[in-house]
Amino acid sequence: MWEATVLPFLYKITGVEKASAVLLLGGRASRYEKEKAFEEVEGEAMFVRACRPFVASGVVSRLVFVTRKDLIEKVESILSKASLGLPYDIVQGGESREESAKQGLSLVWHDVPALVHDACRPYLSEELVRRVYENMTPGTIVVPATHPREAVYSASAADYLEKKDLYLIETPEGLFPADFFRAKEMLGDAYLSFPDEGSMFVRAGFSLKIVEGEPQNKKVTFPGDL
Repeated sequence: MWEATVLPFLYKITGVEKASAVLLLGGRASRYEKEKAFEEVEGEAMFVRACRPFVASGVVSRLVFVTRKDLIEKVESILSKASLGLPYDIVQGGESREESAKQGLSLVWHDVPALVHDACRPYLSEELVRRVYENMTPGTIVVPATHPREAVYSASAADYLEKKDLYLIETPEGLFPADFFRAKEMLGDAYLSFPDEGSMFVRAGFSLKIVEGEPQNKKVTFPGDL
């Protein structure tokens, strides 16, 4: 069914400490006219283009694709022709982003690094993947981010905000799955409401480390973003 499946315990036994990359795709995109993960970017499906930097980075040993049940067959068909060069799995996601992240992280060894990435961010570089990976430590989540370029006004504060104090969060977010599941246990069902892993970790009391992001690593939300 899949190109390759490597059981998580094999990574631990062989001492490989490279990361697993968990790519989230196939969520209900209400602001996009089509299934954006399959839109063509540089000659291939967006989600395939998004995983190429992980393969090229040299710090990832396994890929996990999380998608809706009705898209699994199509994802499998595309990946079978993509020649990724790394073992991968495809798993059904959940109704929320964090439930989908949980599904993907459940497949990897919990004390080996994991990089969780939005598959609708196809323009990241392999250098960014390495930057996040190289800053990872247990108990901390690493997120890439950039400062806003435009002035930002807060209606609640009735004032302009300092751009140096504001960050636009990107992915991949680097974490240890064991920390994710500890945070999930601490938050209970509330974990399902968070927009990303960083916000979930902060609420659960974990440390967050920001590394330099990339302006081109934008999230494709509307058709004009491509």
